[in-house]
Amino acid sequence: MLHHALLVGNPPHGPAATEAEPERTGNRQQGFRLQANVRRGNGSNLPGAGVRYLTLDDAREAARQMLRDERIVQVTVVADTHPPRFVEWVNR
Repeated sequence: MLHHALLVGNPPHGPAATEAEPERTGNRQQGFRLQANVRRGNGSNLPGAGVRYLTLDDAREAARQMLRDERIVQVTVVADTHPPRFVEWVNR
């Protein structure tokens, strides 16, 4: 059984889905967050799960680090907006 740290809506399709850049809202630049899909337990207490990443490359690197934990099946990168917006999956 898989448990999700946070549920996200349907991912977008097409080339724009892989070319996500942070959005600017006023003077604040929107970053990225990670959501871990784990085999057992809860992914919200994993290192890196609650951190805000300013660039997509930083989020991808942190996701690769998270995937070293055997409990993690995949990591979802979402934009740090309300509601969170799907950016991409990072798999093993």
